Amino acid sequence: MSAERKTAAGRLINRLASGSFSVSLPSPSPPTPPSSHPQALPVTFLSRPAAPFWRWIRRFLVGATAIFLGVVALFVLLRPDLQVVEQVVFEGQRRATVGELRHLAVIANGTRVWELEDQRAARGVERHPWVARAQVKREWPATVRIQVEERVPVALLRADRLFYVDIHGERIVEARPDDLDYPVLSGLSQDLYELHPDLPGRVVRSALELVDELKGADIPAELVSEVVFSRTAGFTVHLLGGPQLLFDLEDFPRQVSRLAELRARGVRLDEPIYVDLAPQTMAIVRPAEVAHAGG
Repeated sequence: MSAERKTAAGRLINRLASGSFSVSLPSPSPPTPPSSHPQALPVTFLSRPAAPFWRWIRRFLVGATAIFLGVVALFVLLRPDLQVVEQVVFEGQRRATVGELRHLAVIANGTRVWELEDQRAARGVERHPWVARAQVKREWPATVRIQVEERVPVALLRADRLFYVDIHGERIVEARPDDLDYPVLSGLSQDLYELHPDLPGRVVRSALELVDELKGADIPAELVSEVVFSRTAGFTVHLLGGPQLLFDLEDFPRQVSRLAELRARGVRLDEPIYVDLAPQTMAIVRPAEVAHAGG
């Protein structure tokens, strides 16, 4: 051992013997004060296993749906002849014939049930003048059912010919000679339809209201020969036997009540007379020929 090493070893022995040897250790850190908010513990949610009953129901529904779709697919593949539309049934029609409606429905021979365009067939049927609405339903395997709602005539419109009109004032078709038991309305010219499309419907409804009000003066609808509309003069009601009754376009009950009072005073409606009920405070009664001469 070298002299330097011996000297260092001797000093170390002397320090140990004298007790002056010390070892420095890291000072302990102060304790951390407790937090005022408790630390949240992690929460784990466990999913509840589905009940065996509902699991069985789901499996059953999935299986039943798959079987149904499989049967349909098999039916389509193996029996295409059973999917052709074989029967078209119409319901609700009275005046339109089945042959006319079948032609307008445009369901060609050989059409498959799933190939049918419901809206197209309905629009075709609605082209018939008597049809207001049509609804198409398919019934497997080979039937198409079409529900028809027809327009209802409420009056006859006198133009160059007589036409049925509905409650909206729309012309339907030319009237048949054996079916004329409706009030006759005139004065609705073609230019009126073009300039005021909503006016004919209001005129028709007002004319029917007036005919109904006349029952209060003991004038049944059977005695009304024709109702003439004028945008300036109002309604002129022609009765069987020649009487003419002029009404303003508003307040029919007041005018009909005045007519009933005139009849109670002896005014007869079985002869050609002219009765103007439009004035607010009086009625004008004169022979019909005088009224024509003054006009």
